[in-house]
Amino acid sequence: MANMAAGLNKKVIDCKIRFAAMLTKKTQNWSVRKWKLFLIIFCVVSAGISGYTIIDSLSGSKTAHDYTVLPFLVPKYSTKPDGLQKLPGYIISEREYDRLRQFDHYMDSIGNTQSGKPTYDSIVKYRSGLLDSIRLIEQIYLSQRK
Repeated sequence: MANMAAGLNKKVIDCKIRFAAMLTKKTQNWSVRKWKLFLIIFCVVSAGISGYTIIDSLSGSKTAHDYTVLPFLVPKYSTKPDGLQKLPGYIISEREYDRLRQFDHYMDSIGNTQSGKPTYDSIVKYRSGLLDSIRLIEQIYLSQRK
């Protein structure tokens, strides 16, 4: 997914560079007077569009592009009046905790062996918050057991 996003980003940047080069080529022979005229026209058009948008939004006229605001529905079980929510049972099951401990033990094992060190370093590099998340989940499990 990251490679696809990086490829798309590169294509967009290449397109921008080509467009900028084309604009530079088209306008490189413009005189100062022509640039000033272009700037004035651009400012007038931009101000006109902005002004129209502001006036149209503040005028309150009913048009086809009006939006209706719908109420935000919150399920009754998602909140309590006191702001605290007690979930039934445990958040992290004993089976999940055992699997987590097995993975943690595996990570410790490969991190302490010469042949497993590259794998460990790769996991830590590409999943930088993984070990912290394991510790956090372990703390949550232990706190829910109290």
